[in-house]
Amino acid sequence: MIAGKIAAVSNDAILQLPGTISGTKLIGTVPVSDQEWLGTDGTYKRDSVAGYVDGGLRRFSIVSRPHEVVEVIFMGFRTSDDAKKYFDERKPSAKDDTIEIVSLPKTLTDKGANALYVIKGEVADLEAVKGNYMVDLAIFSPFGSVDKAAAEKDLARMAEEIL
Repeated sequence: MIAGKIAAVSNDAILQLPGTISGTKLIGTVPVSDQEWLGTDGTYKRDSVAGYVDGGLRRFSIVSRPHEVVEVIFMGFRTSDDAKKYFDERKPSAKDDTIEIVSLPKTLTDKGANALYVIKGEVADLEAVKGNYMVDLAIFSPFGSVDKAAAEKDLARMAEEIL
């Protein structure tokens, strides 16, 4: 058995991540490079994101639905314009029939949140720009399916806490 502790890694983006989200329990935190994000995102035609500085990812389990996970990512950019440009680049296309675009409450759109969308019913995702950061909030289930209605409500509530 391995004994000891792993040293905590930190960067400016990790410092922006919420320490808690109501109704969840912390799982863990890791730094995220732009190359890692592009790989996760399925973008293989480039190896960097313009203006990207650092990133952090934190996961939480949802207490009422323990098979579902909340993932919060803060991607730091040199400027808020760089963050906004990347955000705009990622907006879902209404022509993409694998994505259901859901209307957000005005309180979130006033904060610059992107459309909340559900990808094939298995990932509920919300994106926004907060200063020099592009923020991605997602609810997914590694071991089953997502309660879509609950995930939409939870993402809106969690975005209110985080943004």
